[in-house]
Amino acid sequence: MVADQEKTLTEMVSMEMGLTLLREDLALSAQDNQQVYIWPGEKTISQLCFIWSLERETSPVISALIDAVRELWDIND
Repeated sequence: MVADQEKTLTEMVSMEMGLTLLREDLALSAQDNQQVYIWPGEKTISQLCFIWSLERETSPVISALIDAVRELWDIND
């Protein structure tokens, strides 16, 4: 299953219906609440991408989002 809601993923795991990757803060909270078990092995880093339609790149909303992502992710172009 592919889901974009961490709550859905956490609930599936807590019902013993699968495995998932979660942000560390969410996983630790779920473990503290005894919803999940965190495998004590190595951590992994996943790549997060922000994409947009080239046709809308000049849109003020898209431009503002791009600027915000560059600032938050510390990207200097």
